[in-house]
Amino acid sequence: MFGWIGWGLAFIAGRPVRDSAIDNSTGLLTQTVKVRGQLHSDGDLPAVTELHPGTAQPVRLMFYRHGKLHRDNGAAYTEFSPVTGRAVLEVFCRDGRLYVPEG
Repeated sequence: MFGWIGWGLAFIAGRPVRDSAIDNSTGLLTQTVKVRGQLHSDGDLPAVTELHPGTAQPVRLMFYRHGKLHRDNGAAYTEFSPVTGRAVLEVFCRDGRLYVPEG
């Protein structure tokens, strides 16, 4: 009961609410951060982190601002190789729109 009260108070105050669960379709541990019900990165930390259940290595990192893929300093979506742990796909977005970084 207190969990729902705490969640409600955080929602009203606009504080980040963290959650984690196993995604039944992928088997990945998914950690999320929401502010007022929308995915939202807290600082320069991802709003969605998907981890391999056996190794706890990141499989995907996603950065959001007010429910839209967004990141000013790097890729908003990064997918990693389960074998090497290196980034194999990076997608750059600002306010939910794709963009090409300079350089």
